[in-house]
Amino acid sequence: MIGSLALLLTACDTSDDAYWDEVDDLELRGDGGDGGQIVPPGYIFNGLENPNVTGISAANALSTNEGMAPTIDLLTDANKYKTAKYLVECALPAGQSVTKDLGGQSLVFNGHLGLAPEWKDGVCDQDCQEWVSACLLARTNTSGDTVLVYLKGHPALGYEPPPGALLEAGFWGNLFDDNDEKYLCKGSGHSVVEAIRSGRTCLTGGWCGFTAYSKCDQQERCAMAGPNDDVPSDCQSGSQAQGPAQNTISTWLLVQ
Repeated sequence: MIGSLALLLTACDTSDDAYWDEVDDLELRGDGGDGGQIVPPGYIFNGLENPNVTGISAANALSTNEGMAPTIDLLTDANKYKTAKYLVECALPAGQSVTKDLGGQSLVFNGHLGLAPEWKDGVCDQDCQEWVSACLLARTNTSGDTVLVYLKGHPALGYEPPPGALLEAGFWGNLFDDNDEKYLCKGSGHSVVEAIRSGRTCLTGGWCGFTAYSKCDQQERCAMAGPNDDVPSDCQSGSQAQGPAQNTISTWLLVQ
């Protein structure tokens, strides 16, 4: 099942040989890959430096030129292309795609997670915008490193973290809103250390343009979901967590 988060360093040693043997045995797939790399089922690549969705219209279907035209910067600028690629991976499920004709060249964008499948041929409403935004924010990493992430918090992803995983952060906001909302709340102090080790920079200073809050389970900032009530859900902004609750995606670190 696609979903749930564990950050994996591509160049990290581990003593958990059984885990890595299991990963090696997984059937690898191309959907959601980065730079031609392959992705184990249940994971997604992270490496988005600037989640700016300018030029993409939530009021129109992704499959139409009104929703995502082949002439927008996100498709014609190599430095911005990854945003469009990641956006479709977040929105559409595996097996679905949208194709754009760029000067006679067909660009195919494959789905992976399926957080907003309705956007392929319809509009992206408030819920859709928040889910896709949260996914893009969770995949932001200004270090330039590309790492694998394991996500939780949406029905398509599930609400049960893998055994031994640490909550890194919860992400929410709306990149399609004029206010360009970007929020995160932190997990444990141990997870911050693991974030530093993995090259995740948005939790370790600078915040990548996010408004950052302390632990997700403090001040009733998030409704903690899942069988163990440990997955941030419907988080709120504001110093006293008084903002409207928004769809939230959480990231989890599998400690090596």
